[in-house]
Amino acid sequence: MAPGKGGASILKLSKRLGMHYDTVWNIAAKIREAMGARDQNLTLAGYIELDEAFFGGRSKVKKSGEKREAPTAGKKAALVMVESEGRQAGNLVMQVIDNVYYDDLKPVIAEKVESEPAGQWFRSDGWGNHHVAIALGHHIKMTPIPRAKLDEVLRCVSLAVSHAKRFFKGTYHQVCKTHIQRYFNEFC
Repeated sequence: MAPGKGGASILKLSKRLGMHYDTVWNIAAKIREAMGARDQNLTLAGYIELDEAFFGGRSKVKKSGEKREAPTAGKKAALVMVESEGRQAGNLVMQVIDNVYYDDLKPVIAEKVESEPAGQWFRSDGWGNHHVAIALGHHIKMTPIPRAKLDEVLRCVSLAVSHAKRFFKGTYHQVCKTHIQRYFNEFC
């Protein structure tokens, strides 16, 4: 599954192993599920960077005069949380969410962030729904961050998102939105 830093596509693995594509796909799906099960009980603690990311291809560019789609239309939203240990990243959680609203973020943060003792520290880009961390007994520093400074201020989460997108594009060339959580499990 991970012979190099870019992983391996199912087509490449099926050729390398001399096995049928469907067989290799099924085995890889089971391995990704096992990777997700291994991280099921993982909880984050300390200083945590929090943001959302959208995966699933480019938005279609419309001709001038036509109504444009939102840049996130047709993409899958993911909540990304990374333990930040100075300039190093710690554990990583990438979870597919239905939307980026308060009620979508709350169960993921409640499950994936250490609650005993409560009071973990979060840093986010000022999205209004991130105050869900406060409702769960944590602390959060939320300020709007200009796009130019995002990679500097939320360094670990920005790196995680950019590496995940590069991983998907370089290894799989396109990602099936139905199975994207399995790909996140493999990446994390």
